[in-house]
Amino acid sequence: MAFEMLEEALLQLKQKRQNEEMVEAQRQNAATAATMQFAVIKSEVLRPIFDKAATLLTDEGLFAEVTDQEHDTTRSIALKVDLSTEKLSIARRKSFCLI
Repeated sequence: MAFEMLEEALLQLKQKRQNEEMVEAQRQNAATAATMQFAVIKSEVLRPIFDKAATLLTDEGLFAEVTDQEHDTTRSIALKVDLSTEKLSIARRKSFCLI
């Protein structure tokens, strides 16, 4: 009887460990999928919008710059805009759009 109880307890521990490993693998797969989705959205949606905005602002005589670490898909993308019209302004007004 004691042997059977011990065997049952060991089986339950093994099943619990397997379930925990499965949950962790699912979590890692979900995190990887989310990172890949963000990379696609960043490159196919956000980057073209930011590039267009920077071009339009530059055409209007303002400074605009898109900063993006393209090779690192987990990093943010930013549109930096200097709203001042003076070239040597001491107090420059800046706007950032960071995603």
